[in-house]
Amino acid sequence: MKTEITEYSETALALDDLKKRLSTVPDYSNAEGYAEGEEGRKELKGYRVALDKKRKELGAEARKHLELINGEAKKINNVIVGLENPFIEAKKAEDDKAERMRLEEAEKEQKRIESIEVDIRWMKDLVNCIQDVESIRFAINAAEKFDANEEKHQEFLEVIALAKEATLQELNKMLGLALAREEKAAQVAAEAVKQEAQRKELEAQQDEIDRQKAEQQAVADKEAEKLAKERADFEAEKAEAEKVKLAEVERIAAEERQKEHDAAIEKQKADEIEAEKKRNAEETARILADRERFSDDEAELVEFANKILKTTIDVSLLSTTEAVDVAEIAKSSLANIAENIVKSAVVKSQHVKPEEDAA
Repeated sequence: MKTEITEYSETALALDDLKKRLSTVPDYSNAEGYAEGEEGRKELKGYRVALDKKRKELGAEARKHLELINGEAKKINNVIVGLENPFIEAKKAEDDKAERMRLEEAEKEQKRIESIEVDIRWMKDLVNCIQDVESIRFAINAAEKFDANEEKHQEFLEVIALAKEATLQELNKMLGLALAREEKAAQVAAEAVKQEAQRKELEAQQDEIDRQKAEQQAVADKEAEKLAKERADFEAEKAEAEKVKLAEVERIAAEERQKEHDAAIEKQKADEIEAEKKRNAEETARILADRERFSDDEAELVEFANKILKTTIDVSLLSTTEAVDVAEIAKSSLANIAENIVKSAVVKSQHVKPEEDAA
């Protein structure tokens, strides 16, 4: 094996022999192979250690030489840089100037392009957001007055011309449509005015009808109110008449009931008087029948007659006329009976006395 480092030549030359002899690892599992392997390993290690030792020696010498080389190169370089820097600065200044000019030209060109784009957009935008006739006519006038500038527009002259033509065509089309719309709108407005006038006329007629109806309703309401009042008055009078009539009926009924009551009482009293008369007649008959017995007690007979008289007097105290009349009749009858009884007693006593005297 060849090498460019002379100091490594001995080791490099030995490599071919080492590859031939030690490229195969012996069998370490037996003593012979183990001994052979260790001999080969130690030989390789010797070459490796010798190579590393030589590398370190050469490296130290090389570092010293490199430091010397770098130091000398730095000194020379500083002189060259001192001479070169003015050239670099002059070149940089010129290059920077050229770059600034390039950027300025590019910016100027960009602004020119943007300005042209603005002009194109302006013409295209003329057809947007406008609908009325006046605005469209104004846009057409502005588009017609717009002229391309050769210095400014340069390569865009044709684009500007086409945009202008297309814009004018669209605006004129829009103008025709707008005029048609305005004409239609005018017709619609005129019809609306006509309809509004008709509506107002109908409203006026309806208002008049409503007013007349209201007046008629007011009259009807007033008449109804009058009729209602008359009806109410009539009903009130009728109710009052019914009330009076009912009161009269109740009064008459009450009088009838009172008459019936009084008649019942009078009948009861008449029955009692009749019964009393009957009793008195019976008593009188009994007295007459027992006349013979009265001779023994004249005083008692007279007292009995007085009681009958007293009873007739008590009957006369009744309040009604009929009762008084009945009482008077009873009184008269009882008085007659009593009187007859007394007379009978007297007569009897007169008849008795001669007999007594004769005795």
